[in-house]
Amino acid sequence: MLKKKISKIISLIIVLCLIVPTLVIAAPGDPQKIQYIYFQDASSQMVIVDYAKAINDVINGDMVLYNSIKEKIGIAMLTGAPVYFETTIGNVLDYQKAFTDNKPDLIQIQDDPLYQSVKPEYTMELIVVGGVATIIPIVIPVAPAVTNDDTANIVSGMVAGLEYKLDAAEYVVYDQTVFQNLDFSGNHTLLVRVAAAGTTPAGEATTLTFTTNPVTDTIINIAAIPGVVAPVRGETPVTTITETAQYTGTVAWTPADATFGASTVYTATITLTAKAGFTLTGVTADYFTVVGTTATNPADSGVVTAGFPITEAATIPVTGVTLDQATLNLTAGGATGTLLETVNPANATNKTVTWSSSNEAVATVVNGVVTPLAAGTATITVTTVDGGFTATSAVTVQAATIPVTGVTLDQATLNLTAGGATGTLLETVNPANATNKTVTWSSSNEAVATVVNGVVTPLAAGTATITVTTVDGGFTATSAVTVQAATIPVTGVTLDQATLSLTAGGATGTLLETVNPANATNKAVTWSSSNELVATVANGVVTPLAAGTATITVTTVDGNFTATSAVTVQAAVITGTLSLVGETLGVKSYQIVITGAAPEDVTQVLVNGVSKTFQIIDGVVRFNSTTIVASVQMVVLGQTINVPTGMITATATLVSVVLGIETYNVQVIGATPEDVTAVLVNNVSNPFEVIAGLVRVNSGTTVTSIKIVALGQTIEVSLP
Repeated sequence: MLKKKISKIISLIIVLCLIVPTLVIAAPGDPQKIQYIYFQDASSQMVIVDYAKAINDVINGDMVLYNSIKEKIGIAMLTGAPVYFETTIGNVLDYQKAFTDNKPDLIQIQDDPLYQSVKPEYTMELIVVGGVATIIPIVIPVAPAVTNDDTANIVSGMVAGLEYKLDAAEYVVYDQTVFQNLDFSGNHTLLVRVAAAGTTPAGEATTLTFTTNPVTDTIINIAAIPGVVAPVRGETPVTTITETAQYTGTVAWTPADATFGASTVYTATITLTAKAGFTLTGVTADYFTVVGTTATNPADSGVVTAGFPITEAATIPVTGVTLDQATLNLTAGGATGTLLETVNPANATNKTVTWSSSNEAVATVVNGVVTPLAAGTATITVTTVDGGFTATSAVTVQAATIPVTGVTLDQATLNLTAGGATGTLLETVNPANATNKTVTWSSSNEAVATVVNGVVTPLAAGTATITVTTVDGGFTATSAVTVQAATIPVTGVTLDQATLSLTAGGATGTLLETVNPANATNKAVTWSSSNELVATVANGVVTPLAAGTATITVTTVDGNFTATSAVTVQAAVITGTLSLVGETLGVKSYQIVITGAAPEDVTQVLVNGVSKTFQIIDGVVRFNSTTIVASVQMVVLGQTINVPTGMITATATLVSVVLGIETYNVQVIGATPEDVTAVLVNNVSNPFEVIAGLVRVNSGTTVTSIKIVALGQTIEVSLP
């Protein structure tokens, strides 16, 4: 038996480990979740523990409270002590009984009435204190400080969080709206306490006692006396009022006629009698009121006097009615007409009449005033209220003539293409409700454009004025029509030069395009260069920038037809002119003026074949030299350019003497061998040739002097 119980306890612990409560409870039949557990400890004290909090602690990694619950519940189940589970929906289950019946799962018992229980009274609580699960006493809330007024039957001091119990009823949570409607008159006992919250139970109750108050009559406070109204000739006088909750009453009339007469002043004397629980004592003078007149009454009295206005005179019936006009002619939208009725006899009591129209789309009538709306006919009828006598007038409404005041067109100008789509002009005749809105159309130049009902047909290039004219009044409006010639598409384009040769930095070249056909509508073209670093183009004018090639393309705007010209740009001819600009302490200053390039394009200067430091000053190249400047070269845009110095020297070297023939090589400095135009040997002209950059001279006589003529100068050649 013990083994079986231990087995159940193990099952219980497993169940406790698996149950994870939530605050959302499903429909009946779905598992409910545990909120609180109640158990009796070893000292027979009933203990409450917040199981939902324990599960939340477990989720957050704190097992202290959860492990203690398993231990305490296991002991209580083993000893047979009471154990109750309260679910999140307030369902209290006797789990010790379910455990005994071998039903450890909540879903087995949650909806079974056999295991339902009331919430047990408890005085202790299992909580975690300083990291240790501890059972501590519950602090019971003290009785609230509420009071009652037994005479006024009211309670003071009620606040949220309290609950109350009236006589034998159950405790109810305090709600101000519900509570203020409670009836405390008579003998009642009201208990008020702090409502249970969480694991804290309900507090001690404050007892309030109500007793029956002495009965006193209420002063009548219904001032308006119902059922009494002003006398009407021919009606029977009332003899009683309409009974109220506080009093009854009788009515006596003076004079005391069986029916109210004509042209008579009546006075009603009303005697009121208070009902049980009510009194006339305390009613002020002239307190009561009667419809249709002013009533009077003494203080503390129910005798009310009401005098009424004179009743109406005797009725003289209507015998007929006539209209002053049997027919009436009006214009639609024009002035109104007035019909005057005569009710017979002239002294008839009720001469009121009503008016009607048989066709309100044509004419309406109000108090005899007829308003014409549209062309047509209508019968206006007057009818007496007394007797229903009638008279009629035949109304004819003529259509109103509304003259035209002007006309406008929706387009002041209109652009069309000869032989192309038509255009439409829309006229607006003013006013919009003019009677005759007919118009005619005309064209000032039907060879250019014609018009029919506002539709303009373009025939040939030119201009025409389209005029619309109103038949009523002859008002006009015009639109200026421009007809463009029909569009002739481009079929191609050519250039006058298939190739073009230019010099970088030199004169521009011009390409002329021919767009075909010659009468094409849109002969506009665009120009482009395939290499704008070499050459650019604008409106056919080609500007050479640098050596190279570029393809110039002309393209028609209409059709994108193209033609090209191959442009070749030759490098510019670059020259330099040397001049001496100054000398200081044996240092000579030279400048080079450059053409065909910019001074900034110079990257190196060589003097007598040796690289020389140079500067660019005021748009020229400057350098200094302490030696004779025989030759100058400069490197510009990758080209090596010889700069004439005006100082030419020459040195001869004996190459050989063969059979009496002396052969010399002459090296020219300050000019090129090609600049040499003549050679003098012993002052006699001698043949020469240029070989490998040297001037070759042969002489059959002994050479004592050699001279060369270069660049217009005669230079003595230094002999070996």
